[in-house]
Amino acid sequence: MKLDQQYPELANFLGSEFPDADFEGLSDEEVVKRYTFRVSPKLRSRVIEKGKALLAEKVFPGEEVGCEANRYFSDSEDARQWLAMIIQILESTTSYRNL
Repeated sequence: MKLDQQYPELANFLGSEFPDADFEGLSDEEVVKRYTFRVSPKLRSRVIEKGKALLAEKVFPGEEVGCEANRYFSDSEDARQWLAMIIQILESTTSYRNL
């Protein structure tokens, strides 16, 4: 699967937000919240939609998700659980644009 071709908004989110988080001392939750405050509600909704679609895939591309986000996962299920957590944080974080 080519994550960036099938799920471009999601791949862009993972690839642009998470790789440097460790260097910046940010937790995954802080990364998501920072992103939420910078992007439009429409883009955020699109990332959530694409994330849920990817989570529904029978064959989950855990290694590809790990490469995009610069994260190590022990297996695809570990990557799936991480992405589910990220999507949940995205859904529960209120954007300043929605206030």
